[in-house]
Formats: sequence, C-alpha cells, structure tokens
Amino acid sequence: MTYRMSIEEFIVCVYMIEQKEVADFVTKETLGTLSERDLEMRFMSATHSLMAKEWLELNLTSGEGKLINEIAELVNLVSDPELTIRFSRVTEHGELVLAIHQKGDQYVVHFSELGVVYTLRSSSGLGNIVNEIDDLYNIHTSEEEHSFEVSEHDFGKLMDYVENGEHESMASYCKNVLMLAPEIANLFVTDFTFTHAEFNKILTVSKTDEKSSDVKGKLLVKGKKDTWVVSGDGNEPQETMKICTLTSKNMKKLLLDLEESNAHW
Repeated sequence: MTYRMSIEEFIVCVYMIEQKEVADFVTKETLGTLSERDLEMRFMSATHSLMAKEWLELNLTSGEGKLINEIAELVNLVSDPELTIRFSRVTEHGELVLAIHQKGDQYVVHFSELGVVYTLRSSSGLGNIVNEIDDLYNIHTSEEEHSFEVSEHDFGKLMDYVENGEHESMASYCKNVLMLAPEIANLFVTDFTFTHAEFNKILTVSKTDEKSSDVKGKLLVKGKKDTWVVSGDGNEPQETMKICTLTSKNMKKLLLDLEESNAHW
C-alpha cells in the first residue's frame, strides 16, 4: 500500500518511533526557517491529520499516541536503513528525490516532491523499481547500449562544451582528441546539441558501520534522447570514466550492483 503525507506528518511519525535525532535533522533541513511557534502549530495540525487518516491512534486514558504498525514499519526503515540508493533530480521548481531504503529483506520506496510531500510504500526488491524510476524521472531507456571510456579530465571537458553550447568544439574533441568511433561520437554529440545537460545522481550510502560515512555513486547525464550512465574506475588522479547509454537491462543491473556492493564496504 502507498501512503502520502506532508513533511510535517512525516516528522511527527519519526518522533513517534523515537528517532528524535533523525526528526530534528529533517526539521532543520526542511523547516528550519520557521519559528518555534510556527513549528508547534504545524506539528499539532499534522498530528490531528494523522489521527483523521487513522494512521495515529490516541489512547484517551493515557493521552499517548501510537502509529499503526504499517506506518511505523515504513517510517522506521526510512529512518534507520542499512542501505539507501538515492536518485536526485533538480528541476526549475526544486528538487525531486526518489530514495530506496533497504534493511535485510525489506525495502521502502520514498519519494519526496520538492521536500513538501512524501510518498512511502514497501517493495519486494530493487528489480521491481526500474519502471517506476523510468516513469518518475522521465528517463527513457535505449534498447541498444553504446559505450566508451575517457579520462576524468576529458569527461569534464565534454560537459563544459555541453554547458557552453560549444557543439563544434565538442564534435572536434570527440573525433580528434578522444578518437571515438564515428558512430559513437555522432550519437553522443547529437544527443547533447543543446545548452544544458540535466544531471541525475545515484548515490548509495552505507549505514552498516557507524564509524564510516562512505558514499559511492554513479551519475546519470540526460541528453535529448538518451540517458547516459557515468561511473568511475581507477585510482586518483587519473581515473577512467566509463560512459554508456542507459538501457532497461543495465538500469536493473546497476541497481542490483549497488545493492550488492553494500556487502563489501
């Protein structure tokens, strides 16, 4: 089942499962500009809303509230996961975030609409979320995969050309400096003949070791037609960037690889 709630309702739920540090952090990040009085009024209204939805049950004798089991389980997993895979997309109106939280064999999909409305639902695994990611983020995957490798420096140059609209320079760089195969170079350059590339980051965060704050990830760069996956392979300072078009097949593999990598951190 899918549950939609406001950011204030989500924070109240986190407080209810006694994850105060998480609730305080989300409050500061999303509502930190409000006064204490305004926060109190919003949380009071959110509490009444949760009760009206019958997600929060109030004991009239003790005056204490308790979340229904389904909500408590979802919010607890979001607040304290073993692994989070986070998709972030910045639009002209603000940031959209799709996070997949995993703990043991449990998964929760958590979608944040501009930091205002949260949608939570349980899932049976990463492989079943591929289509949802395609739909929510408008990532139309290719049927055929195309790929090439460049240095981190060269990838930075390519993206500079994209941002500055220097298409002829980009085409020349691909042909004469990178020596890419003509069909790959033409596909890549044609896909980025506009002045702004949209970047969608995939980040994985391991929380299995409290002493570590390792973040590993990949980058999605969206062209006019295709979305390209960029991942690093190698040691600083000369890292090799692998770039390939995103297909439904390698999107699923990418998710499963990110999940599996958590066990080796």
